[in-house]
Amino acid sequence: MIKLNTKIGKHTLQMEFGKMKDLHKFGSIYGNLPQKCTNCQSDNIYLSYKNPKGNDYYTLACGDCTADANFGIKKEDGGLFWKAEKMSIYVASDSQNQENVDNAQKEFGGTIAPGDDVAF
Repeated sequence: MIKLNTKIGKHTLQMEFGKMKDLHKFGSIYGNLPQKCTNCQSDNIYLSYKNPKGNDYYTLACGDCTADANFGIKKEDGGLFWKAEKMSIYVASDSQNQENVDNAQKEFGGTIAPGDDVAF
């Protein structure tokens, strides 16, 4: 068994491999990640996984400014690759914001006016 420890920000990722080629394959992905958020320079970055509406998103995220960057997913084998040069903060479009408001109104009843203090 071959072990590899690599840092992602202030966190250490420990991986074990049975074959040297697997270490090289995965080590090359995780060993090349930025050590700090490219948006705010914080080292409070971590690997994240989300599955909204059945879609898989594998990201590197910042715990301080909420910036993130998606990994690419290979079509042929579903493997991941790092494709981003810069992490960014997601800002919902006006239509997405309106959808969030509409959903909240349906779920909780009542109306939400601009300027209301509401958390989604």
